[in-house]
Amino acid sequence: MKIQNLLKSGIIAGLIATALNVTLYLISKSLDLINDAILLPDGSSLQLLPVVISSIVPGIVAALVLWGMAKVLKNAVTVFTIAGILFLFVSLMGPLTIPSVPV
Repeated sequence: MKIQNLLKSGIIAGLIATALNVTLYLISKSLDLINDAILLPDGSSLQLLPVVISSIVPGIVAALVLWGMAKVLKNAVTVFTIAGILFLFVSLMGPLTIPSVPV
């Protein structure tokens, strides 16, 4: 696995995630499903920049992790896929525990 190809894929995945998340954010804002009364754990309200950053950065980090795993494991893609699924479920714990979020 070449790092250039993995980084390109990671950036493309991040851009797709950004487009989807920004669209969902803007729709939710326009329908008043997200407003300034919804606070994040640090006490700030949800804004667009953290949505963009948290959409792009994981794709790049994931590409680097897969590249590192491919250097030391034969079945890196399988291990990476399983770890990714587990990480997905763990990462959902944060948003699901934000108080006062409409369901």
